[in-house]
Amino acid sequence: MTDVELSQLVGSWADVDASQGEPDDAAITDALTEAGAEIALLRSGQALLAVVRLLADGSLARSNKLVTVDAEPDTVSDAFLLRLAQEVAPDPAGAVIVLRRDGTPAGVIPREPVVHALPQDLLRSTQHRQGSPRVPALRFECRRCAPPSVRLLRAPEADNAPPTCPNDFLHGAMMAVER
Repeated sequence: MTDVELSQLVGSWADVDASQGEPDDAAITDALTEAGAEIALLRSGQALLAVVRLLADGSLARSNKLVTVDAEPDTVSDAFLLRLAQEVAPDPAGAVIVLRRDGTPAGVIPREPVVHALPQDLLRSTQHRQGSPRVPALRFECRRCAPPSVRLLRAPEADNAPPTCPNDFLHGAMMAVER
C-alpha cells in the first residue's frame, strides 16, 4: 500500500459568489474560463453552497452534495482514498473539497484524480470493514442539507465532537454515520 498526498491531487477551481442569489450559467462559465478551471465552488460568504463542474460538452453539472476533508495531514491511506472515491465517483459534478482549519477551501480535487490514484489491488479486494463500537465514526452527514453534505474525518477529533455543517453553521453538528 502506498500513501497519497492530497496536495498532489488538488486541481484549480473558481470561487463564485452566490450571496446575491445563484449566478447564471454564463457567469459561472466565465469564472471557470478566467480561472482556467473546470470546477467552481458556489459560496455565500464562508458557506459552501454547491459544486459546479464544466463538462466536456460545455454544459455545467451541479451538485449540492458536498464532500469535504481536512487539509492536514496531507497524506491519506489507500483505504481513505477508496472511501473518497465511493463518495464522489457516482456524481458527474463530484469533487472533494479540501478545507483548512478555519473552514476555508484549500483546494478542490475532481473525481478523476481520486479514482486514478486508487491502487488496482484495492479495487479487487473482497474484504469489508466490520464495525466496532469502540471506534468512533469518521463519516458525518448534515441531514438538514438537501442532499445531505458529507464530511469524512481521517482521525477522530480530540474531544470526539462531531464537525459542524460546512454549508450553514446554523445547521449545527453533523450526524455520525457508519457505512
